[in-house]
Amino acid sequence: MKKLLRFLCTLMIVFTLIGCGINNEERVAAEFIASYYAQFERRSDLVELKNLQFAEEQMETFITQSFDELLTRNAIDTLVSNRLIPKLDVLESNIATAKITGIKFGKADNQIEGTLSFKANIKYTYNDGNFTEEIVTGLIRIVSTNGKYKVDSFKITDF
Repeated sequence: MKKLLRFLCTLMIVFTLIGCGINNEERVAAEFIASYYAQFERRSDLVELKNLQFAEEQMETFITQSFDELLTRNAIDTLVSNRLIPKLDVLESNIATAKITGIKFGKADNQIEGTLSFKANIKYTYNDGNFTEEIVTGLIRIVSTNGKYKVDSFKITDF
């Protein structure tokens, strides 16, 4: 059920962005960022992963289920080593869901080609039903691998 909800939310964001004339790089970036914040809804999977001491096979399964071919191998290795994936602060949080309510992209200055800057509005809903919103900015690099666009790096610069 949670997978279905995450999938539907991701689809809704993608269709919204496609309707706004978004390009393929921005579509992939938006899909990844939505999936990144959807980790709040996968708390039970993160608990299980932690209990298994982050065994490699289970980590790969979690990444595949969460980010379904959105990441290059370089991105996976970097994000795991920098502890951005899995997002373990979810375990200490009382946030139930985190949804992107808006996102804008721009060409990042003084960065490697293919790097976009982003500004995302995130709505956090807590277990008690209350919510807050915040603006998160960052950088995301998209590369074309065998004709498919994938995320090669991701960094939150301000939140």
